[in-house]
Amino acid sequence: MAHSDNRMTQNNTKTLKDRSQRYSLPVQRFEKLQTILRCSALSPQLRDNMPPEALEWSAYAHYFGKLITGMMALSPMRLNRSLEQRFSAPDHALIIIVVSGMVVCRCYGNTTSLLPGDVLIQDLSQPIDLDIILPPDREQAEFQFIFIPRSSLDFNIDIGSLHGHSLTAASPLNRLLRQNFSSMLELFDAMNDEEIMTIGKSGLSVLLNILGLVSGKEVLNLIEKGSTLEKICLYIEANLATPISIDELCRKFALSRTSLYRLFEPLGGVATHIRNRRLAMAARMFRTPSMAHLTIAAIARRCGLEVHVLRHHFTTLYGTSLRGLRKKMLDGTASGGNDQSELMNWMSRL
Repeated sequence: MAHSDNRMTQNNTKTLKDRSQRYSLPVQRFEKLQTILRCSALSPQLRDNMPPEALEWSAYAHYFGKLITGMMALSPMRLNRSLEQRFSAPDHALIIIVVSGMVVCRCYGNTTSLLPGDVLIQDLSQPIDLDIILPPDREQAEFQFIFIPRSSLDFNIDIGSLHGHSLTAASPLNRLLRQNFSSMLELFDAMNDEEIMTIGKSGLSVLLNILGLVSGKEVLNLIEKGSTLEKICLYIEANLATPISIDELCRKFALSRTSLYRLFEPLGGVATHIRNRRLAMAARMFRTPSMAHLTIAAIARRCGLEVHVLRHHFTTLYGTSLRGLRKKMLDGTASGGNDQSELMNWMSRL
């Protein structure tokens, strides 16, 4: 994955590339890798017997409108997402396809070894520990990654329950997934903008159906205009900054309370869904450098939340103060410069 550019630059408006060889100092190489991995809320840790100057990595990403996919090559190391690091993660799911090497995944007490061709599903809001192990004949292990926003997931798919789930290379669903997304990378440079956006929609549809089959749930059609649940969720999303009552939703969508509650059972209930979407909106705003001037109270108001409610849930989720988390995230984003901002902008536009 050698590239002629010397930093995480845009080859065009839909491509980002970088590699460790462009940074002369070991500390620069490591800090840049930290910046790139921050989009998945993963922190790299070098092995004890590995000198910092031996660190090698390369990465590129393509923006397909509805998803982001690309390749990454890494030296042997450990990747960790802790409880506190979840704050820096976008509201997304991450799919990893092992191309070469091996990944030992530790998730909620379970250990899984992933071999070339295997697929790992991650919910970026949950902790995980990954050990990257080299193949015998190479200096780096390679992986394809796919980011999709939680908002694109079918209402019937609980990505949290699939966190840490793997698909073996021999699985028909795995083979379909790998063939589809390998072709997307291979043909990207030959496609025009309209083709890229169309293929992105198609790729997302394939991925959603595979996740639905893995979860054992029937996949609903997200663009089905007749879906009452979708209409209500879209209305909620558009009105998060204002009070939303159960009576208001019942009147607007001609539903009884019982029918409304039944519709939202897969999402944990109406009130829980509204609160979670407001918290996700607040997290996005806290991560955005252009909103760094806003106070915590101002962001809470924009998200339709009381300040004490916002503080309580963030402290419960991340185990530390909201002010400290916000400062840490903004400091990290600033250190990443325009590269990090561009990648995060992609994530927010999905």
